[in-house]
Amino acid sequence: MSIRSHIVTVGICLIMGATVLYLIHRKKLREQYALVWIGVCVLMIVLASWRSLLEWISEALGIYYAPSALFLLGMALSFALLLHFSVTMTRLYRDNARMAVRLAELELSGVGDGSVTALSTNEVPLFDQEAGQEDREFPVIYLTDPRD
Repeated sequence: MSIRSHIVTVGICLIMGATVLYLIHRKKLREQYALVWIGVCVLMIVLASWRSLLEWISEALGIYYAPSALFLLGMALSFALLLHFSVTMTRLYRDNARMAVRLAELELSGVGDGSVTALSTNEVPLFDQEAGQEDREFPVIYLTDPRD
């Protein structure tokens, strides 16, 4: 690897690391995700600096062209991040649905402002019964639209 490409790679990693630190400072990125991105920066610097390690990894994986191993590692990391974010989004969706049910229960019990009533003629299901949500773990509550 030429000295120019090494300097460019290290520069890109330092800019990426500085961006991560800036996002943490501005509270736009949680620390748990920042550790992943800082780890990626460190891994890129190590692989850019230690060419024989990259060649050893690619040889162990049966890849003839060493830089292609970087693409494989990048795709694996991307898949892992997408899977993690999908699990997180699913958990947040369920938490949001539980909070909506709890809010409806509180408003029906008279704690809320009274703008929501149950089982009126203009019913809107909280969950779509046609979407195959029969295995849900909380009850269906019908809410009226406050604008009606």
